[in-house]
Amino acid sequence: MPLLIWAGVLVIGAFVAHWGADKLSAPLKKVRRQWGLTAVAGGALVGIAAAGSEIGINTISAYRGVSDIGLGMMLGSNIVSVPLIVTTAYFVSRTESLGAETVRMTIVAVMDPLASLTG
Repeated sequence: MPLLIWAGVLVIGAFVAHWGADKLSAPLKKVRRQWGLTAVAGGALVGIAAAGSEIGINTISAYRGVSDIGLGMMLGSNIVSVPLIVTTAYFVSRTESLGAETVRMTIVAVMDPLASLTG
C-alpha cells in the first residue's frame, strides 16, 4: 500500500512540476525581452537561479564540516542533468539536418516525461 501512495505522490508531483514550468515560462520570456537577452543568455540566467539552492547547501555544509551532503548533492544533480543537457544540445545543433519539428518533438520527449505518456 505505501508503494501505491508514493506512486500517486510521484505522478501528482510530475503534473505540478509541469504546471509550474508552464506558469513560469511566460514571465521569464517577458524578463528576457525587457532586458534584451538572447535565448542562450536567458537559459544561463535560469540555470544560475536553479543552482542557487545547491550553492547555498554546499556552502553551508562545507562551513559546518559536513562535506558528504555537498558531494551527494553534486553527484545527485549532475547524474540527471548532464545527460539531459548533452542530449538536448545534440538535437538542437542538428536542427537543419533533422528538421525543426522532429528536433522539437524529440526535445519535448526527453525533457518532459509526461509528453511521452500523453501521446
